[in-house]
Amino acid sequence: VVTGPQGDRSRQPQILHRIFTNQWEVQEPTGNFQEFSIASLFLAIDSLNQLHLVWQGNRYINPAAVIQYQKRTTGGWGEIRQLDYDDIQADLSSLAIDSQDNLHIVWHSLHNLGEHYRSKINYLKYTALTDSWSAIEILEQDDRYDFVITSPSTALDSQDHLYAIWKRWNYNKIYQIEY
Repeated sequence: VVTGPQGDRSRQPQILHRIFTNQWEVQEPTGNFQEFSIASLFLAIDSLNQLHLVWQGNRYINPAAVIQYQKRTTGGWGEIRQLDYDDIQADLSSLAIDSQDNLHIVWHSLHNLGEHYRSKINYLKYTALTDSWSAIEILEQDDRYDFVITSPSTALDSQDHLYAIWKRWNYNKIYQIEY
């Protein structure tokens, strides 16, 4: 991932990819971006060898961070799709692909409640057969003042059972892993 310096609007970030067969091929950019930086980049490959990217795009306007998705087929890179944002930020995405090439995406987001924030873990599914996205589902949320749930990850077992895991912590430094 190549990004412009923080605050430097003269350089837009790029996501570059390379493929290794017997040697590394030349880098290829995936598209044009409007964000000033890119973070939490996650790559998965389906059974048709199509590349699926999910990342956090950081912006100069609110919401300051959004979740983006892009797919590469044999025809090249598709359009960038904004999957979600909350009014403050959406970040730390994770992606898994099941045996039917359906995508399962989880991410963390914050919503402004006035005096404090609601921390959420979100889930979204893309169904390959119907080329459709589900509604966003909230897997977990915490409205308490000093608690944050973050750092989600997802995976599938051999029977396509989906697992999601995340970290919950508070400002007293009490940490726990949940699923």
